[in-house]
Amino acid sequence: YQDMFARVASYYADDAAHAQRLYDYISKLWFMPATPVLSNGGTKRGLPISC
Repeated sequence: YQDMFARVASYYADDAAHAQRLYDYISKLWFMPATPVLSNGGTKRGLPISC
């Protein structure tokens, strides 16, 4: 899952330091985005939103 966490963190971050913090938080399970954000964020498929 680490590659997915890195993709999502880098897609939504403002800069490299922010991406690293997001990645760390997700990896430590301190924060977990919704499934559509994890599945689609940073890709060309679907929308990264939950209903």
